Amino acid sequence: MRRGGPRSLLLAAAALSGTAAASPLPFQTGVLAPGELDLQGVAGLSRFGAGQGTTLDAEPRLRIGLPGSFDMALGAPYRYDLELDRGAMHSVLRTELAYRFLDAEARSGVLRGYATFGPSSARRDIGSGSHNLGLIADLAFEDWGDPGTTLYLRGALERADRRLPDQPGTGYELATRLSAEAGLGFEAGTGVEPYIGVRGTHGAGPGRSADQQSLALRPGIRFATGARSEVRLLGHVAAVEHGVEPERAIFVTWTYRHRPASGGADLGEELKGTQRRLDELSQRVWGLEQRLPVPAEPQQPAAPAPAAPEAGGVLVLNHSGVDDLTARVVDTVEGLGASVRDARAEPAVARRERSVVRYRKGQGERARAIARELPGYQLLEERAELAGGADIVVLIGFDLERML
Repeated sequence: MRRGGPRSLLLAAAALSGTAAASPLPFQTGVLAPGELDLQGVAGLSRFGAGQGTTLDAEPRLRIGLPGSFDMALGAPYRYDLELDRGAMHSVLRTELAYRFLDAEARSGVLRGYATFGPSSARRDIGSGSHNLGLIADLAFEDWGDPGTTLYLRGALERADRRLPDQPGTGYELATRLSAEAGLGFEAGTGVEPYIGVRGTHGAGPGRSADQQSLALRPGIRFATGARSEVRLLGHVAAVEHGVEPERAIFVTWTYRHRPASGGADLGEELKGTQRRLDELSQRVWGLEQRLPVPAEPQQPAAPAPAAPEAGGVLVLNHSGVDDLTARVVDTVEGLGASVRDARAEPAVARRERSVVRYRKGQGERARAIARELPGYQLLEERAELAGGADIVVLIGFDLERML
């Protein structure tokens, strides 16, 4: 899934905050487009130490795409305490607002804030009776180290319930804590991604809140159960635990994605999502092409070739159907100090929707600098030979229409 915001994000989800346990879902590094919906069901079983028993947490969630770089989620968390044999709504409503602050090649990031409303009464020993809230930042770096490997990072500041340490049966209290998590996701096959992470937590408040410390290993896996649905499993095994998170936990998340073909979703955002998926497929196909032997071409009688400009430099070819883009791209390339040896429109070529920057070996850095200056995410391709002997060829697609 390229890419999270360029790829729609492999491990995209939100945290079930407001529970006494660690966040059950992997990272959310993208947002939904307007009109898109995610229907989720979350369940988690958490075992605490010091005789504090076991809790079962469940939450139905609805995630909705908003205009711009935002989406929101609504949930109704329920908790059952197996030790006390009591259950109740942990809060009547949990709301979350997410903002995508990073959407670049191989990098994506989302900042999320959440709050609970109508918290359960502390007298029921299901929660502290206080409103929970928090701020979470999730980042993803794709193809980290090796192709198909994604590095995930999370940092959070939360004001949430915690199980009272060494006081079984007395319920919860509100506490402030900082947490950080780093993990790796591995593409193991179509629709399957194993995950391994490490999470640490430390208290950020006075008194007993400062005693909160934990360090846990978090293995997991995601697999598709249909064209629009998937299941995620995430474990939590504490190596160090002092009154903040469970010693052992397992979480299951089922997600159904509703993606309207037209109407409800903004057409521009829908096209962007489709194009990102096409980019990913194009990258995979190109990678396979590089591994295939190149058949020898039959000898052709030499034909007189038209005179060409001097070899080397940058060649700009406009396949977008928008003539004015040629001059804009030339100005951008020359602004980087590169020499444009020729620039022209090619109306006889089928219109290209996505721009491509092709380069010969040894020209990768210059090509990446040009791609970064063009709006959006531009596909980079290394080629043994380029048209007219150029070092770099910029194929202008319709996606650069935003430069006008």
